[in-house]
Amino acid sequence: MATRKKILSTQLSAALQLNAEDKLKYWLGSLLDKSILISRGAKKGTEYLLNPELFSQAKLNLTPSLKTIEPHKLKALILEDLKYNGKSTMKAIQQRLSEVLPGDIQKTVYNMAREGEIESSGAKKNKAYFVNHKKSK
Repeated sequence: MATRKKILSTQLSAALQLNAEDKLKYWLGSLLDKSILISRGAKKGTEYLLNPELFSQAKLNLTPSLKTIEPHKLKALILEDLKYNGKSTMKAIQQRLSEVLPGDIQKTVYNMAREGEIESSGAKKNKAYFVNHKKSK
């Protein structure tokens, strides 16, 4: 867990060889109650992260990572990336934001496009995303 920084509930269940979600809740119960772990999301999309406040109190001198970036900050980062780099494919965005997990970028870009925060053109592998400057003003 510590080496990954964050892990999905399905991945954690598989790593612990648990066959039921209830068993995972039982296994994680006290870790969540004592705020050693924090969770984001719901059901199979739940992510578990080590509580960053514990690290700051321990003064371990750890280097920060974008793997645990909060969703609203990732949205802002993607928006900023598209403003500076213009129309970009998913692959190009993922290459520029290489420290962030590709799945997190993909999920966020899809949500942003669906919610109208960014625009898209093209189809499948040729789909490109961009900021509609007329809407953003």
